[in-house]
Amino acid sequence: MKKSALIGLALIIAALVAFFLITGLKHVPQDNEGLLISKDGRADTYERGWHFIRPGSGKFVLYPVGEINLRYPKVGLERVLLKNGREAEVAFSFRIHIPPGSARHLYETCGEKPLPELEKVFRDAVELQAATIVPPPGDEIPRAYSAAVAKDVQAALSEPSKERFSLLSARIDYWGVVGGKTEEIVVDIAGEPLRKIIFIGVDGADWTLINPLIEKGRLPNFKKLVEGGAWGPLRTIEPMLSPLIWTSMATGKLPEDHGILNFTVVDPETGEKIPITRLYRKVDAFWNTMSDYDRSVDIIGWLATYPAEAINGAMVTDRVGYLAFASPGESGPPPAGAISPSERYDEIISLLVKSEAVPYNEIERIIHIDKPTFEENKILSFDPKNPINNMILIYASSLSYQNIALHLLERDHPDFFGVYFELVDAVGHLFMTYAPPKRDDVSDEEYKKYKDAVDEAYVIQDGIIGEILARSDENTVVMIASDHGFKSGEARLKAGAEIWGGHAAHWHRIEGIICLYGKGIRKGHRIEGASILDVAPTILALSGFPLASDMPGKVLEDALEPSLRESLNAAVVATLGRERADEAAEAAVGGALDEAAMKKLEALGYITPENPNALNNLGQRYQMRGEFEKAIVEYKKALTLKPNFASALNNIGICYGSLGRYAEAEGSFLRAIEFNPEDIFAMNNLAVMYLKTRRFDQARLYAEKAIGIEPKYTNAHITLGSVLATIGELDLAEEEFQTALEIEPGNLSAQGNLEKLREEKKRRK
Repeated sequence: MKKSALIGLALIIAALVAFFLITGLKHVPQDNEGLLISKDGRADTYERGWHFIRPGSGKFVLYPVGEINLRYPKVGLERVLLKNGREAEVAFSFRIHIPPGSARHLYETCGEKPLPELEKVFRDAVELQAATIVPPPGDEIPRAYSAAVAKDVQAALSEPSKERFSLLSARIDYWGVVGGKTEEIVVDIAGEPLRKIIFIGVDGADWTLINPLIEKGRLPNFKKLVEGGAWGPLRTIEPMLSPLIWTSMATGKLPEDHGILNFTVVDPETGEKIPITRLYRKVDAFWNTMSDYDRSVDIIGWLATYPAEAINGAMVTDRVGYLAFASPGESGPPPAGAISPSERYDEIISLLVKSEAVPYNEIERIIHIDKPTFEENKILSFDPKNPINNMILIYASSLSYQNIALHLLERDHPDFFGVYFELVDAVGHLFMTYAPPKRDDVSDEEYKKYKDAVDEAYVIQDGIIGEILARSDENTVVMIASDHGFKSGEARLKAGAEIWGGHAAHWHRIEGIICLYGKGIRKGHRIEGASILDVAPTILALSGFPLASDMPGKVLEDALEPSLRESLNAAVVATLGRERADEAAEAAVGGALDEAAMKKLEALGYITPENPNALNNLGQRYQMRGEFEKAIVEYKKALTLKPNFASALNNIGICYGSLGRYAEAEGSFLRAIEFNPEDIFAMNNLAVMYLKTRRFDQARLYAEKAIGIEPKYTNAHITLGSVLATIGELDLAEEEFQTALEIEPGNLSAQGNLEKLREEKKRRK
């Protein structure tokens, strides 16, 4: 018995030894290096050969070294869009050299999979350079294309995060223009649209404010749309700046592609801020495409549409009404070029409501002021620090757009009708601070005057929507969308929401609204996963157009009944955009701008957006895509123009931190705080960086500083909670995660951290 037990024990030991040998033996093949990544983050390098790695000691990863041959795409062919709108199919071969001893650097800069980083470099170079190529006749390969791709790849590999890679050669393995030698894409669409479309843009609209008002019976038209149509959240992009987002909705493209990168420009003659102009826009909007194919289109107030362009209908630009974020007030009639065609200028101007015509009782329902105060503030000029004056101007503009909308709907009956309203967003920025529940920093007098303003703005907007709905027919789909949501209730920040206060965009929420209503739309259906990039593809699809592969968004087919979904154009084309005449020539011929006005716009610098805000916004777009080195280039340009630009310093710090360049990140965050001692974002990001580098006291200090300045800053509570959890103060950490969820219910980061923490507390018990 004892002998058999000993034999059994020996077999078990032998099996365990065999298991450890089998699982612990790791082979590093030729042209590779191994890296053992331990749980504490330490990385040890292993050269070619067999190595025994104790099981459980960490993750073992192989990294290529020496010369490697890579193909893009890995298999098959890649379709790219050419300058003339055609597509080509291509394949490239790249020969890359990675010197020995690079495994640790590759892990620190590229993670566990460095080759996808290379594939991203190849993709960017192949696609971006294709857009500059006009294909030669026949099947001839454009040699300049290969050289340009190689140059782009080499430049990308010179960035610090990829400095261990070097390009030895690049060549085209395959080239073929899709569809032969045709120079222009011909899109086959039906003579009539599937549906007429009425689009109502409600800047800043948010379901968290709409739904309670529906329940109270105050928004009958929103209720009708929700119950009789499809609705849901519409996810926006960052930075959450309205002109960038509305242009993305109009073009189906991201800001770095469509070119609208800033809110305003400054007129050097007057020093006044002026809204961004259409001349920045580099690509077509859906109304251009519709006009090209004889769809009739009317557009009212859409941001960044001035100077007006000739379309197949009326273009009433954003310079016709008052804009809260940049306006001189009502100093005179809209400028030349604000309306196209110019023959309709007088017709449209006659419909405008001036601020002096706004009656007292209509303003008193929004903000509760006496008549003398109303008369005092009913001035034509714009005073950014006067909320009553602002309210009167905003309301007058909303009435003007309503008048124009109803007039054009009844007169033109267009295939597509789009109108933009700023009312809800502007009132939010002016008065959300004073909305219920009353804050301690709001006086009783202020609360009494302004507490109902936000709700009343929604009620007024609902009434306008009802008037427009009454002008729609049975073959019309009504679409309502907002560019972002708006923080309210417990989520409100301590910093003011005023547009001129410097914190306006931080009051925006990432989820706005989307709603579709009409024949062929699913009733009561909740839309999930919609993005602002889906707006243009959906509009074009409902108008009978095929999907364009150069638009990253999708058609919101899930909101459509099967009969309408099956009627959509099933074709896919490379692009619906076309090469257009020079902007200046078009403006002169179309009468949208006279020559003198165009020269003034050029002199003001409207056509060259080299300013720190635009560069900072472009950097943020690259940053969101994970292209940190490109973002750093733009932030450095912004800082050259404005060295004390705290936002750019904070953003460049985030990029440095993401690349593991912690000393540079720390320096950037500290400089941002030096220039702006209340920069809670730099403080929180500095705390995150200190947490990553295990400097817990400093991490806690800066997270607490951020919360001290802005108690409702969700991310700082999450960061502080993470610090406290790491150092073992689990009860305090739990309080911070709970506070974050009270401020922002449904925050996934706070939820995830709280769940993990509670599991850890259970385990310790």
